[in-house]
Amino acid sequence: MPAIRRTLGYYTGAERTTVLLRPADYGRQAIGHFSLFHDSHAQGFWRETLIWLRDGRNPWPHHVTLRVGSRSDGETGSAPERKARCRP
Repeated sequence: MPAIRRTLGYYTGAERTTVLLRPADYGRQAIGHFSLFHDSHAQGFWRETLIWLRDGRNPWPHHVTLRVGSRSDGETGSAPERKARCRP
């Protein structure tokens, strides 16, 4: 986790959230590095990750280990909504 926290430290203007997921969260005893890219994770981990990236909604709120920063400009809404409001 120190490397992740150090990397997130570079993004000082962003809200940063870290979650810790374990294989048991997906009914498994182990998930190898390359195994995570197997089709068997498409409907679980990758779908949930897409929700977070697309909608700005953390699908694992009970797994948050670090939350730093906040939006200082008062913006609300999902990432696509914010992006749409920024278009000319």
